[in-house]
Amino acid sequence: MSNYGTSDEFSKLRTAILCPPTHFEIRKPINVIQAKWYALGRGPDSAKGIHQYEVFKNTLVREGVTVWEIPPSEKYTYQVFTRDICVVANNGAIIANLKFDPRKGEEKEVAKELETRGIAVSHIFEDPAILEGGDFMSIDHENVLLGIGDRTNEEALKKLKVYLPSVNFHPVYLPKDFLHLDVVLNIVSGSIALAYLPALADDTISLLESRRFRVIEVPSEEQETMATNALAIGNNKVIAAASNRQANENMKKEGLEVIEIDMSEILKGGGGPRCMTLPVLRE
Repeated sequence: MSNYGTSDEFSKLRTAILCPPTHFEIRKPINVIQAKWYALGRGPDSAKGIHQYEVFKNTLVREGVTVWEIPPSEKYTYQVFTRDICVVANNGAIIANLKFDPRKGEEKEVAKELETRGIAVSHIFEDPAILEGGDFMSIDHENVLLGIGDRTNEEALKKLKVYLPSVNFHPVYLPKDFLHLDVVLNIVSGSIALAYLPALADDTISLLESRRFRVIEVPSEEQETMATNALAIGNNKVIAAASNRQANENMKKEGLEVIEIDMSEILKGGGGPRCMTLPVLRE
């Protein structure tokens, strides 16, 4: 059995890469959420952020997930959001090309970790193709939603079609202020998706419904606090930010077990549980 590979968002999560937020701070905002907290002078509290990360990591371990940690570097203040750095497909790891300078170089750190673990790197993205993992969302082994917008671009879509020829890519064109697909949409089980509808075209919702997903609408006041950015870990379990009470309650009504964690400081960076997790193996 392979020690890597993912082909959906909700099968049992076996292995994931995380990075402690040791150096997490907003030096130069690279999204609208960071810009808001930066302007208010209320950036992430380091001690609280580290504690929240540890609770999250320990929750994953308790749920049977093997966690690999990348050593944090002072150079990379947003390294906690490992999702964006790479996509681990069944034929190897695809190293992303992050758009903004404060994050460039994180790719090398995750590539080192993968090499140490014996996981092949199949492709490395370079300019002009920009790919960030928060825009890559697998419906199943044959279909992937790909956010196209402020981060991931059309050049990345073209290359992915070449790199993964057996996959049907469905582009989702995002309004400018929404940095990644997973801040407005997420598949949290084999039958449930969370969506912030004002940011999504009808054809995206229709596609999910045609594959028998029930779409739960996320309210606008919880979109900014990453309600869609929950993490499915398998067996109808989801890890979610505790502050998103309505979205979490709606998932519970649909029969999901929601493990709620305080993420107040991590959320200030514009990411939640999904952004913090780079899945290596689901089965």
